[in-house]
Amino acid sequence: MTTQKENPAGGPGFKVGAEVIQNPQENHEAFSQKCQDNFEEVGRLVLDGLAKVSNREFLETMVPVLPEGACIPVASNNDLSNWTPKSWAHGQELVIREGWNGYCCLASHKRGNPQPRTKESFLALHWVMLDDIGPKVPRNQIRLAPTCEIETSSGNSQFLYRLKIPVTDLDLVDRIGRAITRAKLSDPGAGGLATRYGRLPQCSNTKYDPQFECRPRSFNPELSYTVQELVDGLGLELDPPQDERKPEPKAQQARPSQDDQLIIEKASCAANGAKFDALMRGDLSEHGDDHSAADAALCAILAYRTRIPEQIDRIFRTSGLMRDKWDERHG
Repeated sequence: MTTQKENPAGGPGFKVGAEVIQNPQENHEAFSQKCQDNFEEVGRLVLDGLAKVSNREFLETMVPVLPEGACIPVASNNDLSNWTPKSWAHGQELVIREGWNGYCCLASHKRGNPQPRTKESFLALHWVMLDDIGPKVPRNQIRLAPTCEIETSSGNSQFLYRLKIPVTDLDLVDRIGRAITRAKLSDPGAGGLATRYGRLPQCSNTKYDPQFECRPRSFNPELSYTVQELVDGLGLELDPPQDERKPEPKAQQARPSQDDQLIIEKASCAANGAKFDALMRGDLSEHGDDHSAADAALCAILAYRTRIPEQIDRIFRTSGLMRDKWDERHG
C-alpha cells in the first residue's frame, strides 16, 4: 500500500510551546517528539472517573498543538438552530450550559469575526471521527481502538482517532472522508471532515425527549495514529491524490453555495431529520423497499435545501442509496 504524504510543503507553521515548526512532515521525528512533550504538559489527564473529563481537558488532549493564528470552532445551542461557531484555543475555558448541545470541529480554522467554518478557512485536521457506532455501524466492524469514545445517545457512540501529525492537505482530508463513507464505517455525512462537527463529552443531546446526557465511555489519551495507520487499521481504500485523478466534467466542478456538510447538518436537524438520516443510510423501509421512491424522496429533501443540481448529485452519491446504475450511460 502506498505511503501517504500527510502534509504538503509550505503548509502552516505549528506553534509548539514557544517554537514554531514548519513542514512537520519533513521534520517528522522532531515534530512528533515536541507534540508528545507538549501533550504531556498540556493535555495528559490523570483520570479519576471518565465523567470528570472537562470539555477543555478533552480539547487540549485531542489538539496538543495548533497552527499559528488558528482556533477550533465550537458551537452550542438548545434547539439545534444556532450553528454559528465561536473560537477556542489553548488556555481558554469551554463551558456548555446545562441542558445544551455542545459541538467542536475536528479541524482547526483561521481565526475570524465571525468565526468561519469553511474549506476556505481550513488549516489542519486534528482527529478523525466515526459516527453512529452501535445500531447503525456495528461495533464489531471497527478493528482499531479509538482515542476516545463518546456515547451521544443510548447505545450510540462516536469513535475519535487523534492524529499524530495534523493533516494540512485538504485533498487528503477529503479522500479520508470519502474512504470512510465507502467502507460504511460512518454515516454518509462523514465525508466533510474539514468542517464536520462532533459532540463534546460534556453536553446534552436535545434530539431526544427526555434529552440524553452525553458521556465519554473510554478515553486513552496516549493513543494516536498516522494517516497510514488509520488507513491500514480501518481497512480504508483512498482515492488517488488530486493531481493523479482525471479532470471531472465541468458540470461536477460547479462551486457550491454552501458546504455540503452544512446542507447535511441542516437536513438532519430538521423536523424530517430522522427520515433524511434513514435515506442517507440507504434505509428503504419507509418506501416499501422501493429504490426509486427512496431516491426521489432524498432528492426532494436535498432540493429543498439547495437549488444546485451538482451539489444534490454530489451529496446523493455519498448516500447509501447510490447504485452503479446512476453511472451507466443509456441511449
